[in-house]
Amino acid sequence: MRTRNAESESREGARSSRPKNRSVGRSKRVLAVLGAAGLLTAAASVFAVSTAYANSAYCNPDGSACAEFRSYGEKLIVHDEMADGVGAVAFIYDNGVYYGYCLNNKGYDAPPVTCDYSFPEGSKVQYKVCNWDGDDFNCSEYRQDVA
Repeated sequence: MRTRNAESESREGARSSRPKNRSVGRSKRVLAVLGAAGLLTAAASVFAVSTAYANSAYCNPDGSACAEFRSYGEKLIVHDEMADGVGAVAFIYDNGVYYGYCLNNKGYDAPPVTCDYSFPEGSKVQYKVCNWDGDDFNCSEYRQDVA
């Protein structure tokens, strides 16, 4: 039969196999939980956006004129990419209906021209970009985006 001392010694022996510093193990668990919570928060901030915004850019075949559409704020930005004395223009359509154009005739060395539009949220916007010398157009295919 064991005495109290023998029982307490056997308990002490069992305890000795555990790490002496429990706070280290606990700290690792806390850090793991906090790290996972941080990752979930970061993922939620990336994926929990209520409104999706799309941006696109497109150039005509020889790359002399480019346009970019920014759905947030519905902006069409036209770049003249070649010092050839020819302007750049983009034509924009809302759900297949001609809406207008954005002309950059300032030249290659000038900053791009930004045109501001107002489309209903979720509209299908199409645009094409051309270089234009006053008579002839060299245009891209149509590019589609969402406002």
